Amino acid sequence: MTTSIIPGGKIASCAHTGPYPGIPRAYLFLSDWVKENGYETKDVVYEIYFNDPVVTPPQELTTQIFLFLK
Repeated sequence: MTTSIIPGGKIASCAHTGPYPGIPRAYLFLSDWVKENGYETKDVVYEIYFNDPVVTPPQELTTQIFLFLK
């Protein structure tokens, strides 16, 4: 097992509920919000998966996306 530290700072975040192939739409939404609000992103992105895709129906999968801001 490897541990790491998530860097501190400003982030923009959104949740995606649904099949994993829909996640790019969430990134587009979040990226548009970042630009429209005058922010720029760093090259740091995190995703948290709240469900097990083996036992969770695709439409119920939840993923939290974090973009770190400059």
